[in-house]
Amino acid sequence: VGHQPRRALELLAFSDEEGRFGGMFGSQALCGQITPEKLATMKDLDGIPLGDEMQRHGFDPLDALDAARDPDSLAGYLELHIEQGPVLDRLHKPLGVVDEITGLFTWSVWLRGEANHAGTTPMDMRNDAFMGLADFAHEIPRILEENGGPRSRATIGKAQILPGAANTVPGLVEFSLDARDTSEAILDELSSAFRKALQAIARRRKLMFEFEQKSYLPPVSCHPQIVEQVMLQAGQLGLDYQTMPSGAAHDAQIMGGMLPVGMIFVPSKNGQSHSPAEWTAWSDIEAGANVMLHTLLQLADSE
Repeated sequence: VGHQPRRALELLAFSDEEGRFGGMFGSQALCGQITPEKLATMKDLDGIPLGDEMQRHGFDPLDALDAARDPDSLAGYLELHIEQGPVLDRLHKPLGVVDEITGLFTWSVWLRGEANHAGTTPMDMRNDAFMGLADFAHEIPRILEENGGPRSRATIGKAQILPGAANTVPGLVEFSLDARDTSEAILDELSSAFRKALQAIARRRKLMFEFEQKSYLPPVSCHPQIVEQVMLQAGQLGLDYQTMPSGAAHDAQIMGGMLPVGMIFVPSKNGQSHSPAEWTAWSDIEAGANVMLHTLLQLADSE
């Protein structure tokens, strides 16, 4: 367009935001978070090491270390993404201006009881592991209300009941717990409340309780200057927007540990994502891209 900004603009296209061997590999590499030691521990769900697979396809895993950038070489980062949720679609707004990116922790939880015959074991003589899971699932809304905030989320997305026979009292349940909030203090509160609830349920149901934290990502606040500039450019383009958090993790979350970041959301039809029904209107994509362009040009010319 004939304009020479004070700062250079770089286009980044990260691979592996939701990778087989863990999320956001590309942005972690750029931020210098990928080390030989970390590479050695990265495996997929089947236990296959990342390094072995890269070598099998002719790549040197250690080349990922060359992607690391000097933080002083970058002034900021702005990401355009679909919302992956229903908020913008239901509000009929073409843009979301992200102010915070949620933090999260994921657990694997085990409740161990005693497997016994479903017909011969009286109800008051059971150590039913599944009933412990049911009790905990019922407790989640209360825990979020008492210990969380309006941006808190908690999900049991996966559960396995063993031995898994129709005529057997469950002796073991293993399930996942995904908890999210934009406040690190609230995440700590939720973690403590979940542990206390599970311990109390285990005592009441005569079960053994164990858990392992599988992952943790701290929340990230988008930089006020970037947020303000996105809102300003949206307004100048006559586009309505909603200020909102990102409830999903993104590369911006990793980048936010190194430099100022911002995010722009465009609507997901019916809130659907990771599905063949995932769809964003081209008009909304155009709106998001235009706001991103004008925001970047302004930021590139700023002090």
